[in-house]
Amino acid sequence: MFTVSKRLLAAAAATLLVAACGGGGNDQYRAFQPARIVNFGDELSVFTADAKKYSVNFASATVALDCKQYPLWIQALATSYGKVYTQCNPDNLTTTTAQTQATVGAKVADVQAQVTALNAGSAPLGSTDLVTVLVGGHDVMELYATYPTQSEAVITAALEARGRTLAAQVNALAAGGSRVLIATMPDISLTPWAAAEKLAHTDTDRVALLGRLVTAFNTAMRTELINDGSKLGLLLGDDLVRGMVRAPSAFALVNVTDAVCATALPDCTPLTLITGVTSAPTYLWADTLRPASTFHAQFGLQAVSRTRTNPF
Repeated sequence: MFTVSKRLLAAAAATLLVAACGGGGNDQYRAFQPARIVNFGDELSVFTADAKKYSVNFASATVALDCKQYPLWIQALATSYGKVYTQCNPDNLTTTTAQTQATVGAKVADVQAQVTALNAGSAPLGSTDLVTVLVGGHDVMELYATYPTQSEAVITAALEARGRTLAAQVNALAAGGSRVLIATMPDISLTPWAAAEKLAHTDTDRVALLGRLVTAFNTAMRTELINDGSKLGLLLGDDLVRGMVRAPSAFALVNVTDAVCATALPDCTPLTLITGVTSAPTYLWADTLRPASTFHAQFGLQAVSRTRTNPF
């Protein structure tokens, strides 16, 4: 009896699966193919007008700049769909269908301004757009700078409010028809800047404090997302950084504590690294706050995987 019941259940499950997929070679599910990719957020999603990135740019003794190498995470996503950015178009394609509205130093409040500016133009967001949002680091740093004048509890409450505001903005983007990849902010408590903050202050463990603030922002944002899988996909920037710090060899990293660039971003290239370093991808951090190319490569893979597996 048990065997028969088990077979019946299996047959029923198979029938439901066929029905859900449309059956008979007439599948109802179609993989989402964006007509355009649009990015919002801070400098982790920014190209300068001359195709530089706030990470490590590729250059050599014979190549002035190759923006296709050491790609930003948004580039990896765009490339997977055959999209090209105007700022990085070495093949001089006449039509480019990827654009970033992100700005250096942007905070949560700036994302709404970025969206509003785009929608006020001739090509507002629509149902054929794939949107990415990555922001929060500058919100944490802005409010952290008020410590200890403001207590940790007050700062945490303010960051939670900003996280909820970001979630509301993302929910609105999805409700408007766009498919959205929303990312948790990378854990800046693991940056060289945070380590220096810890050395400079003896009142409290600043690394631990920053870690709690990052978690407060990300958790509040994630809690408020309407993430039913149909319009939103979640990327985990904080988890990726923590994984890289815990197991650097798994990502071919040799240094997760120091900045690899000797020059200020966005002018860093393999020709301007700190003394003794010849391979930028072996370092997690480009400068004291922004990640280098290996983070972007891994985060780009995560973004591609999420868009391919999420039932948009």
